[in-house]
Amino acid sequence: MSLLSNSEVIPMCLVAVVRYLTRVASAGAEDVQTIDRLLTHLNLRAREDQEPEGGMKKRVAETCSEFLRIGLFSTTDDGKLQLSPSLPAAARDPSTAESLLPGTVADLALRPEGDEAFGLALAWLLSLDPLSAPGSWDELAKAETRPEDSPERRLSDMAKSVGIQNDTRFGQLRHWSCYLGFAWTHALQGSVRIVPDPTLHLRWRLRQIFGVSTRLTMPVFADRLGRACQVLEGGEMREAAPKLQPDRAGVFSKSTSLALLRLDDERVIELEARQADSDRVLLDVDGQFTPFTHIRLRLEEVNG
Repeated sequence: MSLLSNSEVIPMCLVAVVRYLTRVASAGAEDVQTIDRLLTHLNLRAREDQEPEGGMKKRVAETCSEFLRIGLFSTTDDGKLQLSPSLPAAARDPSTAESLLPGTVADLALRPEGDEAFGLALAWLLSLDPLSAPGSWDELAKAETRPEDSPERRLSDMAKSVGIQNDTRFGQLRHWSCYLGFAWTHALQGSVRIVPDPTLHLRWRLRQIFGVSTRLTMPVFADRLGRACQVLEGGEMREAAPKLQPDRAGVFSKSTSLALLRLDDERVIELEARQADSDRVLLDVDGQFTPFTHIRLRLEEVNG
């Protein structure tokens, strides 16, 4: 299975299960059936016969099953569900588990042995121009009637190649990319549209990327970024995903450029452009490739 293929697996339900396990369950473990009974409202359960495709009745069980597969959960000797003991201590601590959950899920899902199908689809989305990326399934579906060599048709074909074949899968990509900090949504003419923008996820990753340093050359930052997040430039999933244009070494995509420029505007980081023929990375700034040589972490803003 994959986060893409099962519409019952949604962030809201995962948060509820983790909140229950860390704050309510005795010894941090509980039967899935008990969690289901406690989290699913009686009014929703009463509608099961009216919703043959599942409705809410399978949501808890399917979410638990998917994240048991990915490695967020494990089972005790007596079959109860718990947060996996192999997770970092902070990811299991009741005071921090929920706030760290998006990063924890990203670490587990965005690796080949996690959820490769979702990772490839997300990497493809992040390679697109935020201003022209398909914001809804309707756009991709309509593009099927366009000429084969048109950009719209190529996007539609690429979407299918990474498993985005219908509205359900596009909706799952939207739900989880937003929850993991890689995109955001807005309403336009009555429909919800998605915009690829990894600003929030990058902000969460800064401490990991910088380590004990507060200032890095841009090539070092780019290398660490790809290692930390497989769906961004330099990452294995990003390399494997189809693209309208191949990534260029030393050049960040429009979505990653946008994220870094936003973080610079927010004074979370400081981008430096010094005279250098090497040790630089190009960002897309208003359609122009602009070189930057260093990046500095503003600790007071990150800590805040």
